[in-house]
Amino acid sequence: MITLPESLETDQAAIDIWGGVVGVSRIVDLRIDRRSLAIGADGAFSIRRGVPVGVSKIRVSALYEWGNEAEQRVRITRRVPVDLAVTDSPLEETQIATLGQQNDDKQAPPINLPPKLVTEDQEIDIAGSVSDDSAIVKMFVNERRVALGSDGRFRIRQHLKFGINKFAFRATDEWDNMAKKGIDVERKRLDLALGTYHTLVVGNNKYRNMPKLKSAVADAEAVSRVLEDR
Repeated sequence: MITLPESLETDQAAIDIWGGVVGVSRIVDLRIDRRSLAIGADGAFSIRRGVPVGVSKIRVSALYEWGNEAEQRVRITRRVPVDLAVTDSPLEETQIATLGQQNDDKQAPPINLPPKLVTEDQEIDIAGSVSDDSAIVKMFVNERRVALGSDGRFRIRQHLKFGINKFAFRATDEWDNMAKKGIDVERKRLDLALGTYHTLVVGNNKYRNMPKLKSAVADAEAVSRVLEDR
């Protein structure tokens, strides 16, 4: 079941829509006009949506794990601001002009990230945010989808190799304006300058009272190489 207000009113170019979705079965996808939304652990969701002047409708649908689908529509009325009202022109002309101005939005959504991160761990959490007056419909890191919170924040956990690891973030708003931003994450080796280390690795293929083995010596040599090189 989807819980949403049946109607909303605003005089702004964008509106925040809040709601929730619950069900006995697990929810596998939540969409607003065919665009996926992130769902909180409690089933809550929100999205900032650009709206034209006049009356418009949005469709919210939830897909459950067994293929059942719930749907609800919300009626949104955007009033003409007083300073934009034209008394000697038909309302329809004012609506078309305002909608055209909104569709001319060419500003890419800003992505907020630290310029660089340094760690000695093999994994790291990368946190950031993306915000815009229009709804953010897509967010990727290295071409993998990233879930956004209702406030535009995100956090991902990434595995790191030694040295510099590059991550490319890409965000797209509902008007197809795209922003790209990269971040370098450096994984340093642990500085364990505590003296000289010695390792004894033993591999035996021929035990006295056991059948002959095939790979014990080769395994020991491989382990030895790993300890020496890495």
